[in-house]
Amino acid sequence: MGLLRFQGRNSKPEKLMVIADENHLDMIYEMMFQKRWGVQVAYILSDSPIARVLFPKHSRIYPINANIRSILRHDVIDEIVCCTSSLPAEYIQNLTEICQQFGVTLQILPYMKAKGIPVSGIRDIAGYLFLALETNPGKRFGYTLKSLAEQAFAASALLVLSPMLALIALLIKYTSHGPVFFRQKRVGLRGRRFYMYKFRTMVADAEKQKASLEALNEADGPAFKIVNDPRITRVGRILRKTGIDEIPQLYNVLIGDMALIGPRPLLVQYLPLYNE
Repeated sequence: MGLLRFQGRNSKPEKLMVIADENHLDMIYEMMFQKRWGVQVAYILSDSPIARVLFPKHSRIYPINANIRSILRHDVIDEIVCCTSSLPAEYIQNLTEICQQFGVTLQILPYMKAKGIPVSGIRDIAGYLFLALETNPGKRFGYTLKSLAEQAFAASALLVLSPMLALIALLIKYTSHGPVFFRQKRVGLRGRRFYMYKFRTMVADAEKQKASLEALNEADGPAFKIVNDPRITRVGRILRKTGIDEIPQLYNVLIGDMALIGPRPLLVQYLPLYNE
């Protein structure tokens, strides 16, 4: 894994927000320019004028007292890493509450003080050891083990079902005009956007026909649903009834976009309807 990261082949690096003082800018340099660590420094929070000189184009730089909640509402951040000699107790407490709210991991250096906040483990980032503060009930090892098990299952299932999937693809292709797969943008972990795949069960121009069928909508709110939707193809009706149209989502599980067991990823247009 280290070799693949060193070669720049880590397609989904962990996105970091680094809070740093002038004495620890070398840590940012190591995280930012050594690909083998598999991380991406997306934001730097620092009051040091040297930071802007060293990293003018590589990250978005804000003062330490920037509105972190606002940043997390509009961008994906996996971990907040504190590379500082010290921070006020009130600042760390507020930071912990923000991380709890958004499900972000908080890392601090071992000699920093964080009274009353339990430590859930030790994390190696760019060769430096950090204490991971307990900001959510999940355990990193448990989630990693679950993800590996789900990805192994997805790979095995796709391999075993491949003859059937190929046959379904041929049926879709030769009974209706359009692509075999339907992809839809969804929102995953910490706001990540990705395309979720299904077998196409509707006619190719289903979205264009939606406006003309608005009067038949049987769902409340922003959802659109018609029990006997005229846009559904003959093959599509069977696929939906049996749930086979969902099988291509195993590919999303395999590449880590979504979990096999967990909440269903939201449609992008529905995200603003949910409170933080």
